[in-house]
Amino acid sequence: MLMSVGKSLSDRGWIILTIVPLAAIIMATILAYGALTSASPMEFQTTSNTQTSSQHTLMVVGVGTVKVRPDVAIIYLGVETRAPEASEAAQKNAVLMSAVINELTNLGIEEKDIRTAYLSIYPDIKCDTNGCVQVGYVATNTIEVSLRGEKMVLASSVIDRAVGAGANLVSGVTFTLSDELQESISDQALSKAIADAQAKAKKVTEPLGLKILGVDSVSLNWQYPVTPYPLRAEAVTSYDKGMQVFPGESTYTVQVQVVYIIG
Repeated sequence: MLMSVGKSLSDRGWIILTIVPLAAIIMATILAYGALTSASPMEFQTTSNTQTSSQHTLMVVGVGTVKVRPDVAIIYLGVETRAPEASEAAQKNAVLMSAVINELTNLGIEEKDIRTAYLSIYPDIKCDTNGCVQVGYVATNTIEVSLRGEKMVLASSVIDRAVGAGANLVSGVTFTLSDELQESISDQALSKAIADAQAKAKKVTEPLGLKILGVDSVSLNWQYPVTPYPLRAEAVTSYDKGMQVFPGESTYTVQVQVVYIIG
């Protein structure tokens, strides 16, 4: 049947001329319809982007501050010895450091609160106008002593006893917080910072007739309280016995940057 129709059409060329433009019109109509239907999703996406870009935000920085008294005092004590031979310098150092540690334990300082911070043996070099020459060796041993809680009152006694036992390096005292206290006050400071941010946001939006619709982002900035107390002595032999050490108060601060969605 199809072959018969094809033959009939070949006998009448004017029919073929009529059908060709008609097919072109139909194809053009189909393409035009497809273009119209595909334009709808693009328009919706553009509208959606416009709505997102028109979202209003407000950035606020909240600050939470807590005053705290440090509950840990860290003291650095050391012994420095010299001798013609390295082994002799090390042996002399060990004897003096043992005496220092004995004094500390007699004060009630536990061994877990005494830690070796620095240990070295190096050549002892002397220089003058004629040049430099090695005259022996220097042995240095520095320990870190942590006084926790009520034992902080022993700070001056620790230094006094250590110097008396042979410590000739006193680098200083640093007051800080125990892990437990730091966790407690960090929670307090964070709560204050969030409340401060919310209060500031309301002060801005309410007079303008705006509402807080949500939170876009939050970032934190922690400032840990570490209060150094300089106690470096140029000559430990002139150390004033009975010197009092006061930790005072430290300030723990948390900053919260909140970006609110408003409308």
